Amino acid sequence: MKMGFCGTIKRNRPLHIIDLIPRLGELNGDQFADLVFIADGQNPYYCKEWQLRLKQKLSEGFTACMGSYTVPVEVLRYNDDPVWP
Repeated sequence: MKMGFCGTIKRNRPLHIIDLIPRLGELNGDQFADLVFIADGQNPYYCKEWQLRLKQKLSEGFTACMGSYTVPVEVLRYNDDPVWP
C-alpha cells in the first residue's frame, strides 16, 4: 500500500514501526494501524474523519496481507533486526 507514511525522528534517530511492535503476544489490524500512526509521529487516538478512514484501510490491508486479523508478533519480526536479539 502506498499511503504516504514517512516516519518521524525520536531521540535524534528515525523511528520505525518495528521499534514499536511488542516482543511477545499478538497484534491485530487495528493495533498495527495505531503503531503506523505512532511511528509517523501522529496521535492514533485523536483522529479526524479522513484519518479514521486511513486507519481502517491500514487495518484491512494488514488483515489481507497476513491472512488473519490477529497474528503472533513473531511473524512480524525481521530475522536480522538488531533491536531484538
